[in-house]
Amino acid sequence: MKLTLNLFNLLLVCIIFGIMACSDDDGNTNLAPEVADRVFSLVQGSQEGTVVGVVVATDADQDPLTFSITDGNSNDAFAINASSGQITVNASSALDAETDNTFVLTVEVNDGQQGVLATITIHLVESVPNIEDQNFSIDENSESGTIIGTVVANDPVQNPLTFSITAGNNGDAFAISASSGEITVNAASALDFETNASFSLTVTVSNGKQDASATIAIALNNIEPEPFTTRQQIIDALNASYVQLESYIEFAYLFDAVYSNTINAPTTDWDDVFFHSLNSKNDQVLRLWSDAYAIWFVLNNVRNSAEQVLSTGQERDEIIAQALAIRAYLQWNLVTWFRNVPLETGIVAGNIPQSEPSDVLDQVKADLGIAINGLPVSWTGEDVGRFTKGTAEALLCRVYLETQEWQQALTLSQGVLDNGTYSLSPDINDFTASDTEIIWGFDQTGETVFSGAYDRGAHVPLVRLTETYLINAESNMMSGFNDQGRARLNELKQRSSQTPIADGVNGFSELIARSFEQWVFEMAQGGVSFATLKRFGKALDELSIEGFRLLLPIPWEVLDSDSDQKLFQNAGY
Repeated sequence: MKLTLNLFNLLLVCIIFGIMACSDDDGNTNLAPEVADRVFSLVQGSQEGTVVGVVVATDADQDPLTFSITDGNSNDAFAINASSGQITVNASSALDAETDNTFVLTVEVNDGQQGVLATITIHLVESVPNIEDQNFSIDENSESGTIIGTVVANDPVQNPLTFSITAGNNGDAFAISASSGEITVNAASALDFETNASFSLTVTVSNGKQDASATIAIALNNIEPEPFTTRQQIIDALNASYVQLESYIEFAYLFDAVYSNTINAPTTDWDDVFFHSLNSKNDQVLRLWSDAYAIWFVLNNVRNSAEQVLSTGQERDEIIAQALAIRAYLQWNLVTWFRNVPLETGIVAGNIPQSEPSDVLDQVKADLGIAINGLPVSWTGEDVGRFTKGTAEALLCRVYLETQEWQQALTLSQGVLDNGTYSLSPDINDFTASDTEIIWGFDQTGETVFSGAYDRGAHVPLVRLTETYLINAESNMMSGFNDQGRARLNELKQRSSQTPIADGVNGFSELIARSFEQWVFEMAQGGVSFATLKRFGKALDELSIEGFRLLLPIPWEVLDSDSDQKLFQNAGY
């Protein structure tokens, strides 16, 4: 009995030790590390030491892990920290996206007893420049060349950068150094607080492969202009107005031709104008408005100062007459495009409400009436090239046509035709300064976009005898004198070797249709194409536009600066 008990106890001890041994074996089993595949992006050309990413691994046994790259590391492009798993650039020269834009590394993670593999994919990408929005300020009317500031930008791998202004540079007000990003004043005349208190430039920086853009805001500091106090100041300002007027006319002609689809958009910046999809923030619309007012305010100063400074006499009258005539053209153009515009009479914006178009046009007619009486038939010497009596008369004919004052248009246009000063030119597609039909014009300024789009010669007419013929023909017809209207059209047709309108064609509708066709033929790129489409009721169908597009939107910048909310937007915008 005692022996049996001892044997049982021995067997029990063996079983217990066996169980304990089994337990010890399970506790000592090593578990392999766990690691996930990863994908990283790296800028091509990154310098040695640049961190690519970290291989993340874990080990249930908390054993220390060792990382190593075992495959795919062409030209030893990368290194890995053996203890942390951080991958860095080892050889920048090996990172050539032209030959190999993706690296697939095999990384082993080892806990000292077992190793596991992970696939680490590294895509090479081209660097994108870094640029942020920035703000600057400058006094209005600062001289050309004045430094405003430097746009700060950089490239992650120090590629050389190129800077350009790609939007918002109304009136070509600013220039930017392509290499340094320094912004300077390009056109002092465009920096007018009253018409455009701030600019929002889009500056694009390129490293040759990738571009990035930012908004560079430039606020103008308001510097109140002073009335002119000397004769020379007045004359200098008037002369400067002529120069600015020439640039404005070229821009206005280009806008008219594109909006009326007479020509295609010369650059992508003009697409919204051509496709009639523009809104109140369109740069071209702002320039059409603000450049006109910039000249307008100077002319007001010329006129007001001349009345105070100059002695009564011919020179004083001629200076005032020129200022009023130029201003009248600008006012007519703005009313045609925007309808309701502030009738400014001071030398800065007067914070006044928009005027009814009839009130503005009454002012235009009154100013041109004064100009007709005050301007000479022609100029001599260094004064050649200024507005003349004929210029004012031709512009007033245009206004009478738009206001449908047919008798006044007929009488005045007939007087221009009969005075013998001008005659039709044989070629309407190659204007020169010597063309006898040009009542007032100027040689092209050299502005690249306009020159590339304008195909009617080196000289740009503001008004010419052909238009007076057309006005005379139309006002004759609208006054019931169809035969006389047809005769005028036939004089133009004869000049261009076109088939004349037969004597039997006397119906008003047919003659008006022929008149429209002649306007389109003769006046293309002459600044009145859209006004012609509207006057003849053709704009909506010819251009497939909505009714509200017969007017342009008041620029957003103008409304935004109207603190007293005296201005309102045109319907539809």
